[in-house]
Amino acid sequence: MENICHHLDCTGCAACGSACPVDAIAMMADRLGHMYPRIDRQKCIDCGLCAKICPANHPPQLLQPLHAYAVTSADAEDYATSASGGAASVLARHIVKQGGAVYGCAQYSVADIRHIRVTDVECLDALKGSKYVQSRTEGIYRQVKKDLQKGMPVLFTGTPCQVAGLKGYLRKDWPTLFTMDLVCHGVPPQKLLREDVVTVTDIHLEELTISFREKTRVGVRYLFALRQKDTLHAVRRVRFLKDAYLTAFMAGLTFRESCHRCPYAESRRAADITVADFWGVGRLKEINPAQGVSLTLLNTSKGEELFTRVRPYLMAEERCVTEAVTGNGRLQAPFPRPLCKDDFTDCYLREGLQPAVRRFARQWVYRYKLQQLR
Repeated sequence: MENICHHLDCTGCAACGSACPVDAIAMMADRLGHMYPRIDRQKCIDCGLCAKICPANHPPQLLQPLHAYAVTSADAEDYATSASGGAASVLARHIVKQGGAVYGCAQYSVADIRHIRVTDVECLDALKGSKYVQSRTEGIYRQVKKDLQKGMPVLFTGTPCQVAGLKGYLRKDWPTLFTMDLVCHGVPPQKLLREDVVTVTDIHLEELTISFREKTRVGVRYLFALRQKDTLHAVRRVRFLKDAYLTAFMAGLTFRESCHRCPYAESRRAADITVADFWGVGRLKEINPAQGVSLTLLNTSKGEELFTRVRPYLMAEERCVTEAVTGNGRLQAPFPRPLCKDDFTDCYLREGLQPAVRRFARQWVYRYKLQQLR
């Protein structure tokens, strides 16, 4: 094989590497740190399986949501420790209690952010929290398949392109598999996050964790909180406009090229369930959205089935799908490619992240502040 898919369409889902029967494909970083498959020509047997399962070449079927709900966890502690309303946490806990496995992104440290397999309720907290970075998924799809072959219930959570990668790898539907995608803003590489952190502290990356957004007494706020592991000590805690990495993320300057042409950034979805913040939700009868409320889209009968099972553990109000789509830009279209992105990248490669953000994110920051004043 020369190329698995067009370079601009590659999402870095790593399904191709999992599917390769001779392990001839490794995920390697480009100059910015985005991961792309690299084929070992000496190992490759030209079977073409990598191209056949690649979701960029053969995208999954997208389905219009059947129902939309505003959701929060009925458990006060679970709700307080979730990034939004806690819908994903409740669904994950149910699967594990049924003897199943949950797959999702965990942050062990700033240097180790990747998808993991969880089969213990006590370990599910590792999957909580927003991670504004691309998670590594190498080897995960193979683990999912092994669980499914044993008849285990499995909940796989990730970005839409990661769900598409899993579906391409499996090549058929499995009755015990439930998929849940996130409404994704876009994914920067982990390399940029690490570079940002080392400019503000000399503590080893392996000893640090990051919270990109936190709940306060007045609600959810975008905060960059850098902490030493297993402590409450904050090495750094600032609003996102004060941090280069998070500002570049919000401005879309560090996304993969595929993010700006993402085929999943629309109302139709590839997963059984979609979760996100319910931006723009109207007046709710029983739910107080001050501390965050989850949007939960049920896209398939399997999604409806799973949601029905956990409904007693949720506070949920059905809403119009149109309301959900109208309030979230990534349910309408991909994040537009910034006009200055090439100049930003050139500046970053020459001078580093902080100078590039100062120079090329000013216009976006100015527009954002104007919007907040309206």
